[in-house]
Amino acid sequence: MTVPSIQRSRVEIGGLDCADCAKTLERRLSDTPGVSTCLVRFDSGTADIAFDPELVTEGVLRSRIRELGYAVGQTSDGNLRREFVVSGMDCADCARTLQASVASLPGVESAEVAFGTGMMQVVADRGSVPDSQIRSAAERLGYRVEPQAPSATNATEQRTITRRTWEIVIAVALVLVALALSAFTDLKYVPPILHVIAAAIAGYPVARAALVSIKVRRADMNLLMTIAAVGALALQDWAEASTLMVLFAIGLALQSATIDRTRGAIRQLMSIAPATARVIRSGQIETVPVEEVAIDDIVDVLPGERIPIDGIVLSGMSALDQSAITGESIPRPVEAGNDAISGSVNGDGHLTIRATAPGSDTTVSRIIHLVEEAHQSKAPVQALVERFAAIYTPAVVIGAIALAFGGWFISGDTEWVYRALILLVVACPCALVISTPVAIVSALGRASRMGVLFKGGSALEALAGIKQIAFDKTGTLTHGRPEVVAVDSVNGRNRDEVLALAAALEHGTTHPIGRGIVRAADGVPLPSVSNLQVRAGRGIVGQVGPGSVQVGSPALFDVVPGELGRRVDEGRKRGQTVVLVGRNGHAEAAITVADSIRPISPAVIASIQSLGIHPMLLSGDVATIADRIGAETGIPDVRADLLPADKARLIADADRVTPTAMVGDGINDAPALAAARVGIAMGAGGSAAAIEAADVALMGDDLTALPRAIKLARSTRSIILQNIAFALATKLGFLALTVGGYTSLWLAVVADVGASLLVTLNALRLMHGQDKTHAI
Repeated sequence: MTVPSIQRSRVEIGGLDCADCAKTLERRLSDTPGVSTCLVRFDSGTADIAFDPELVTEGVLRSRIRELGYAVGQTSDGNLRREFVVSGMDCADCARTLQASVASLPGVESAEVAFGTGMMQVVADRGSVPDSQIRSAAERLGYRVEPQAPSATNATEQRTITRRTWEIVIAVALVLVALALSAFTDLKYVPPILHVIAAAIAGYPVARAALVSIKVRRADMNLLMTIAAVGALALQDWAEASTLMVLFAIGLALQSATIDRTRGAIRQLMSIAPATARVIRSGQIETVPVEEVAIDDIVDVLPGERIPIDGIVLSGMSALDQSAITGESIPRPVEAGNDAISGSVNGDGHLTIRATAPGSDTTVSRIIHLVEEAHQSKAPVQALVERFAAIYTPAVVIGAIALAFGGWFISGDTEWVYRALILLVVACPCALVISTPVAIVSALGRASRMGVLFKGGSALEALAGIKQIAFDKTGTLTHGRPEVVAVDSVNGRNRDEVLALAAALEHGTTHPIGRGIVRAADGVPLPSVSNLQVRAGRGIVGQVGPGSVQVGSPALFDVVPGELGRRVDEGRKRGQTVVLVGRNGHAEAAITVADSIRPISPAVIASIQSLGIHPMLLSGDVATIADRIGAETGIPDVRADLLPADKARLIADADRVTPTAMVGDGINDAPALAAARVGIAMGAGGSAAAIEAADVALMGDDLTALPRAIKLARSTRSIILQNIAFALATKLGFLALTVGGYTSLWLAVVADVGASLLVTLNALRLMHGQDKTHAI
């Protein structure tokens, strides 16, 4: 008896509304022939399926899930989802035609082409749709696609660019020779032949793409230009036909080279993940793929190398350059016991690091995944423009046909055919369609350099319209841990002496206040302590020298001087904790401890207010503490004593009136982040929960990136609106000139390509600027 081969896969599922839905889906999948076990998890939105691949394929199971009304995402083994880098795309229309062509292949479930990044994601079973078939479909359109491998892809793309450059140079030379012969000789047939050859060389990739666009039943820019060129040849306007195609090819080449700058920035970000790691096993160093590193593996990192995993430093001292992750330009010193984030560049020290997460799920891999998803998503304005173009382009073709035949029929003049060809070129929506994605890609790349990750263009667009921001207190505006803010003594002891006594007793404690005191005494010699005793609810007692030392609340002491008693009362009113220090039952000093604000917080709040945004402070602490932080940071609107559900409800109510964002740590503030128009996770570097919980992730532990991100979002919105207005105004102006007979084909091409180049260059302005998170 043959034992069936069981394959296991985890599939992401969208649309699960409740646990009952998950159970129903689980039962229906379990009933599918070939499925041995199935577990659908409502909380994580995943299905773990074990099945016999000889009886049912993964593609069939995904189709079954969709039939039941749910969306399907990525699989755990990546068998279905593949990524390719596309070279040769000149415009957003190219991307959509390629997407439609690949999606129409038998066995392909979906294809998504991101023009901005030059990336294509294809969901298809490798067995039924090999890479070679996808590559052939792209080559028929004149593009090259390669599985994502930066070095090989860059070389392939460079070869494509060089070949196309020479083709354009030859075509330009032929046109110039033909024009010269027409002007200075009586040759009758040679110039037209040269014009036709030039049009063919420059226009062959365009015409080939146009044929494919017809096959997939969508009218694109390539089809419009091809019809115009063929029409000009039919009218024997040889110079017009060749000039049209040559100028169009030059414009697309310039546009492609310009856009490659944005793609290069994104690919550079994606290259920060090391492919291998040196793991110490049985005393020997083995070089293994990063994906094979397991939790608790010991990884060896040499000076100058990128850290391949998330972990804790076991030995060595160095400084880590985390600028690629957090945007922080100053290297962070690390030693044994400190955290190390994957993607950071090691300084001059030799480190060994214990992995705290598997190599397949590191901070840098999550960032790269988020960046890829962000560039695949579309902002609402981009989706609107593309829907408009999908209707507009076929309408232009129909309008041009009507103009040609209608004018010809009424007047009998072929001039109307020529005007119709000009209309096809002028009305090409390339500038309009490209106006939004290039701006968004440029902004997302700039934000990544700042240590800010947006979950797509929709989050970027939403942040631009925010009028109110609610801040969590602990860990956002404050350090999130008790710190010593004052030391008072009544017997002449100085600050270091008081801290030395208190820290000697608190050394090794896990209590947050005690740890704050120990941190404050860093570098101060501590006396030896014996007979240490903890008095529950009151403090700690120990023997130092000839007498006993007490550290704790007033209840721990027999005698508390009035001055220290008043200090305790004042601290309570201000939301501070006051710890007394004394000997033999007599209090001699007071240490005031509080969660202090970050030094930069007041400046950030002032910058937010200067942008016309109203700040709010939300806290679960008592009102005295929340009011103190509000006063110190400059936030007048303070809400205290809030539970997580209270914060979420307050944010939801506020957002119904005014577009509201929420800034929190992304874990305990998850309900409020989800309720906000824009959820912003603070200090998300190294935290999977923080990255997943919010729409925007500030990777560093520095709020200064927030006002810069808002300014970037607003600049992006402004540039998108400028581009759309310019593209539409250009089209309308030349349409009017065309109907009046004041334009020509080559002028129409200059106008169309020029508009596309201008909106692209305008969008690229977003890539430049000061990116250090310290400056506001």
